[in-house]
Amino acid sequence: MRAAFTDCRQVYGNPRLARVLNRRGVNCCENTVAKVLRAEPPHVLDRHFTTGTPNAKRTADITHLWTAGGWVGLW
Repeated sequence: MRAAFTDCRQVYGNPRLARVLNRRGVNCCENTVAKVLRAEPPHVLDRHFTTGTPNAKRTADITHLWTAGGWVGLW
């Protein structure tokens, strides 16, 4: 699939690329093409950090911020 995507100058979308692949004899649908071409983001939660001091690793999830107009949520 990636070879066909490169052959099409990497501009074809999922529907058009699925048609090209079907014409080349590869039986697939648009959803399959989308899954294969979708970039997989790095799994940052699985990383192991090393620190020089104990109790130095922290995580945060800031979902609300205080502004002049009050609290603003980050969705």
